[in-house]
Amino acid sequence: MVEPSSLRTAGWITVGGGVAFLSGSAALFLLADHQVSDARSTPNSFHQPDLIENYRTGGQVLLFAGLAGVGTGLSLVLFAPKQSNAPHVSVGLGGIAVSGAF
Repeated sequence: MVEPSSLRTAGWITVGGGVAFLSGSAALFLLADHQVSDARSTPNSFHQPDLIENYRTGGQVLLFAGLAGVGTGLSLVLFAPKQSNAPHVSVGLGGIAVSGAF
C-alpha cells in the first residue's frame, strides 16, 4: 500500500509541474500576441502567420496540460488518506510489537 505522505508529496510535485505548464502557456500566448502586434504596427514587413498559430496551439496544449496537472495534484493532496496515529499492536513469534503515537 502507498503511504499517505507519499501521495501528498506526489500531489505537490504534480501541482508544481502543472504550474510550470501554465507558465509556459502564458509565455506562448504572450509571444503570439507580440507577433500579432508587430504585424499590425509594420504592415509591410515580413511576418510568419504559421509561427503565430504555432504559438497559440502550443499555448493551448500547455494550458490544458497545466490545468490537468494542477487538478490531479490537488486531488492527490486533498483526498489522500489521513495517517493514522492510533496505537497498533501486533503479536508475532518473536514477541509483541506496539507502534503509533501515544
